Amino acid sequence: MVPLFGCNDTVVGGTVAGVTAFSVTTIATACPPIAIALTAAAPALTVVGNVRSANKVKGLSQIIVLD
Repeated sequence: MVPLFGCNDTVVGGTVAGVTAFSVTTIATACPPIAIALTAAAPALTVVGNVRSANKVKGLSQIIVLD
């Protein structure tokens, strides 16, 4: 028996990403120095996000048991 994970997480993640993108774009448009700072920080934020995602998947793979 294989449990189905991810569907609800996908909906929540998509919603959070949409709200975040809208908020960041609105703030960055209103204040160009923030846009410049976000652009400069984007590569580091991407690395941090990828490392956290990899650790989360690694943790899940240790708990899921396939019958």
